Amino acid sequence: MEKDALALSAILIAGLMEKGEADLEIKNRLITHLIDYIRGRKGAGKISKVDLELSKALYKYIETGKVQGRNRIILLNECLRISQECSKAIFFGNPTTDWLIVRDIIANADCDILKQLVQDAMYLRLLHRGSVLQNGLSNLWRERGNYVGAIILVRNALLQEHFSKTVTIQNGIHVMTIHKAKGKEFDEVIIYEGIYNGRIVRDPKNKSEISKSQLLLRVAVTRAMKKASILTPAWDKCVLLN
Repeated sequence: MEKDALALSAILIAGLMEKGEADLEIKNRLITHLIDYIRGRKGAGKISKVDLELSKALYKYIETGKVQGRNRIILLNECLRISQECSKAIFFGNPTTDWLIVRDIIANADCDILKQLVQDAMYLRLLHRGSVLQNGLSNLWRERGNYVGAIILVRNALLQEHFSKTVTIQNGIHVMTIHKAKGKEFDEVIIYEGIYNGRIVRDPKNKSEISKSQLLLRVAVTRAMKKASILTPAWDKCVLLN
């Protein structure tokens, strides 16, 4: 799962928990967060052409109130429905329960992008007992009787989680893809290349593929602080090792 997608879906849900003075205010906040989700859900710089066009259309809608295209109209109608239902939703002061109330309202949408957002939100592990977010939302409710400020809380909780993980000492054996290893360091790294699947260079005849594979292998090797080993089939070695 892309961590960006989880974080952006969490911020969108928090925005709906804050409610607002009017349905329009909630709707515009929802659309703004939805734009952020669409543009960033696959990670920085990885937005597809379809997602880019959709996000631009939503930006234009916020500015002009106009949109074209059947699917986009359906999406905006769903955003209005969600904002109206969330504004009328009765919260109980239990952050986990109230979070799921909002998530379930979104889950009823008949739009692919909103369905994907709900799927991403289901992987969130932010509301376990004692978490920063759980405690923060509980404090908001005790102090104000609502969740105004939830957006900032979610952002701060995610930021704190990010920095706590970056300073965590890696113990034991960790199995992961090279992409997942980016930004991490280990005493020793073992890079395993499969016989048929998981080749470092999938198409040795493609110069562009070789160039990308060299960069990827460099990422893997430089994760090691002391030692890096590469396991490759003896009868069909990786072309980068010849």
